[in-house]
Amino acid sequence: LLCACCTNATVEELLPQEEKEGGWKGHGDGDRGDRMKEMVEEECDASTCDGVDEGALDCDIQWPGRLDFSGMTYEQKQAAWGEMKDKKEDIRQQILLCACCTNATVEELLP
Repeated sequence: LLCACCTNATVEELLPQEEKEGGWKGHGDGDRGDRMKEMVEEECDASTCDGVDEGALDCDIQWPGRLDFSGMTYEQKQAAWGEMKDKKEDIRQQILLCACCTNATVEELLP
């Protein structure tokens, strides 16, 4: 915060940037689809679908809404945030299985 205030730097200039094919990527640039594709490419292998019943796989992903922390105590906020993190991990696994074990693309699975 002090760097932004004292140097007239923007927050974007202070956030870490990663070089990526086709340009630079920062936080919040709508690159979630790219990150999901990378995850699928890295983690999807022959063993990913072992024991998975493709017919029973639910690829209709239910995306959580935004958290509303208004009126919550600190402990309630921490619990809600933990639940959201768990749900995000479940969705990540669901996307991985659906993309690896069915003909679904990451683009089709994202909202």
